[in-house]
Amino acid sequence: MRDKVVISVNSFWPLVKSLETSLQDGGYSVLPMDYRDLALLGEDFSKNRDVYLVLIGDSGLTPGEVEDLTSLKLKRFNVSLPLIFVGGMNVMLRSESYLSKGVDEILPADMPVEEAYSRIKPFLRNRHAFIDLYRVTTRLKELSLTDELTGLPNRRWFIRDLKKGFEMAKRLRAPLACIMIDIDDFKEVNDTYGHTAGDAVITQFGLVINGIKRAYDVVSRLGGDEFGWILFNSDRDRACSVVERARKIVSMHRFIVKEHQINITASFGVATFSGDGIKSHEMLIEMADKALYIAKERGKDSVVTYDAAGEESEAGDIEIS
Repeated sequence: MRDKVVISVNSFWPLVKSLETSLQDGGYSVLPMDYRDLALLGEDFSKNRDVYLVLIGDSGLTPGEVEDLTSLKLKRFNVSLPLIFVGGMNVMLRSESYLSKGVDEILPADMPVEEAYSRIKPFLRNRHAFIDLYRVTTRLKELSLTDELTGLPNRRWFIRDLKKGFEMAKRLRAPLACIMIDIDDFKEVNDTYGHTAGDAVITQFGLVINGIKRAYDVVSRLGGDEFGWILFNSDRDRACSVVERARKIVSMHRFIVKEHQINITASFGVATFSGDGIKSHEMLIEMADKALYIAKERGKDSVVTYDAAGEESEAGDIEIS
């Protein structure tokens, strides 16, 4: 479990020191730091730790430094991160200005620690609730983009990433490949061994293809026995070379089905964008689907490409570099 962290900035006042002790007794890790260190950590810090509160002991912060701290809440962490100021008369006189900039609470430096801690607790409870809700929401989002059977990205994830990849490829004038994959004669697997065995083949097939791809490429299960594969920065020759290698690996792989070892083959349809002819990611998918259909019609276990001009070609035994 990750630490529950409170950041203490410019801890000059005795009350801040006492609050640090109370927070530690309450199960929080307290990290004292300078306001500049906090500004430098920014987003990377908030991604790696659960920050529950920033306690600011104002010992002469300039107006610009206060502005930095309050903007940090909005820009670097998020609006639910409590900022608590502790200070003397100067802070109390500027309290309206601080509160208007996003400070959540201002505590007089001579306040008893018990009272000060009781004023902080509601902010901690709210922060806990926010983080719990954020985690649940993030998990639900992950589930909505993940195929339940294989654990691979699902069709929604695939379409989203292909659309982003296509826009980036256009902007950078970089190639992009979209591959549609279908397991050959999958119905025979279900008819012979049952649907549970068919699910096992789909899961194993996804692991095989996902093990071939580069770390930044995307392999998705689109539904049934159909998979999608996005190869970023890959032209036709590169894509065909990689996919032909994948086809051979699949054909040689032994799939375990109800204690039986069986051979499975797959057909691959390849479409590539290289800067002209293709107007959208939807068109790229349509071309890859056409190529896959041709591969099926030609006898399966093959790699076929289809371009914007309607030209088709079969990869065949491409030399793998």
